[in-house]
Amino acid sequence: MSPRKPRAAAPKRVAFLAVNGARYHVEATPDTPLLWVLRDTLGLKGAKYGCGVGACGICTVLADGKPVRACVAPVAQVAGRAITTIEGLAADPMHPLLQAWIDEQVPQCGYCQPGQIMAAAALLAQRPSPTRADIDAAMSGVLCRSGTYQRIRRAIARAAQAPPRAPTAYPLAAAPRLVATVVRPPGLSGKPERIDARRALAVPGVRKVLEISSGVAVVAEHAASALAGRAALKLSWSAGRKRALSSAAIHKQLHQAVRRRGAPVRRRGDVERALGRAWLTLEAVYETPYLAHATLEPMNCIADVRANACDVWAPTQAQTAAQMTAAEIAGLPRKAVAVHTTFLGGGFGRRLETDFVADAVELSQRLATPVQVIWTRADDIQHDFYRPANIALLRGGLDEHRRPIAWSCRVAGPEAALDGIDMHYAIPNVREETVLADPRVPTGAWRSVGASQNAFAIESFVDELAHEAGEDPLAFRRRLLGHERRAAATLDLAAAKAGWGTPLSNGKGRGVALYRSFGSWVAEVAEVAVSAKGAIRIERVVAAIDCGIAVNPDAVRSQLEGAIAFGLSAALKERITIARGGVRERTFEDYPLLTMAEMPEVEVNIVASDAPPGGVGEPGVPPIAPAVANAVFAASGKRIRTLPFRSAR
Repeated sequence: MSPRKPRAAAPKRVAFLAVNGARYHVEATPDTPLLWVLRDTLGLKGAKYGCGVGACGICTVLADGKPVRACVAPVAQVAGRAITTIEGLAADPMHPLLQAWIDEQVPQCGYCQPGQIMAAAALLAQRPSPTRADIDAAMSGVLCRSGTYQRIRRAIARAAQAPPRAPTAYPLAAAPRLVATVVRPPGLSGKPERIDARRALAVPGVRKVLEISSGVAVVAEHAASALAGRAALKLSWSAGRKRALSSAAIHKQLHQAVRRRGAPVRRRGDVERALGRAWLTLEAVYETPYLAHATLEPMNCIADVRANACDVWAPTQAQTAAQMTAAEIAGLPRKAVAVHTTFLGGGFGRRLETDFVADAVELSQRLATPVQVIWTRADDIQHDFYRPANIALLRGGLDEHRRPIAWSCRVAGPEAALDGIDMHYAIPNVREETVLADPRVPTGAWRSVGASQNAFAIESFVDELAHEAGEDPLAFRRRLLGHERRAAATLDLAAAKAGWGTPLSNGKGRGVALYRSFGSWVAEVAEVAVSAKGAIRIERVVAAIDCGIAVNPDAVRSQLEGAIAFGLSAALKERITIARGGVRERTFEDYPLLTMAEMPEVEVNIVASDAPPGGVGEPGVPPIAPAVANAVFAASGKRIRTLPFRSAR
């Protein structure tokens, strides 16, 4: 039997596009997503690639004034319609929306902001005076990983007071280069066993298909061709050494580990003796899952390797590590490698790694030409360096006066899950220890690292002790903080601003948490509503921070707002699950993030302090999960000890 001929690729056609007031004709197949025509053919880089399935909304442009997801809208669908991109608005630097974004200091990483602004432009064209509900409904389809949602709300309300402006024509300048995407193993390990590249090579624009260290690369003239070639590639993979990994097996391993004695972190007094004579003892187990970084900008890098030099353009948090990786792969001295740091569309620790740099350098060296490597959203979620899972076993004792006399905390998990343990209350007998148990899932730094998960266990258990003592959770904490003046002042400020102790209606509750990380104290009070069916809605968060000298107070507030959104997303929605040695989640459809409609009002208060400056980008994450969990208990009587918590039933 003769081999079957590969299916002929769809022919290119000339499409006429009206973009930002000017008319262009482009050659593309009818099903080519508009995003890649804008970016690769017309040179308009404002619309961003985030997921490829229309779930994150950051590729939003307007077609006849209506929002369109450019990553899934084919050229044939928008040909002949008036297309407006962020560049069309940006040609007028005093456009009301752009000015409002500046006035409200909206962006953090900024990657999602073009999509946010275009969605806002469509909203204001339809509803010139939108309500809060209008804004949340229209904008919840565009994700912001940095959590600038409430600033976006304010910016839209501000822009609504200014007269609208029409988009202006914007000059185009295309900059073609080779683009590659790498197909990685379906599991956390594995090698390609069979590569059938015939259909991939038949895709117009695809130049090469070759195996590299991390997988199989499809190299093309443009991103659209590379992604189409990738979809046409036929591969089979070895199972890999981690094929037996599963979430169930990891859960069992960690639960067994936390029952073993661990390495001491801190000891004071005699915990076992104190527990033995306690009037009441309490034990609880808390569990956190693996989490992805889910930066809205997937990993990417451009490399240009030459005989005696190498240039790397990358959104990296680790320039020296990127330089060392490139030098090793290219066989060059470090001083011959120049790293050009681009804007980061979110980092949160993920861009401390250099795997995406390695892809581009290896390909550029082998092809002897500059190459841009782009990751798909599935690549990004399924081949991350995750925040690790962990298990914490807490034991406490109260004396006959219901005062805490013993505290035991044992944390089990990979090394990255064993730091950030900081119980700061005056309890006479304390034992903290860690048990290293590593299921061999790749892990890395994640916003606030171990404090992000260990604060959940510690501050939730403090609440449980306060309840057993029959004492108000705030008063219980306050009584044990006499030795920590900065902590007490931070807690007092958050409580006062939140109206702690004032009545709430049925089904609502307040919870508080206090934590120290990265040299700063943060207290957060969450107000939540729990429905009769157990649905949880966070309505308000009041935070206070003592970060030492606040050099830029608005930046401090912005970072705390974003950290709270980041922590809420993890607490309420996010979980990485593993089956047959691989990560199951692929896009924001099955790894959802917090949306604008789910973002509560956040108020940030800064404690006046003359202490040396501490961190502000990360300390806002640890207290939010326990504050919400404690509020859920106050509202419903339901204790939550496992993240994420999507219901109080």
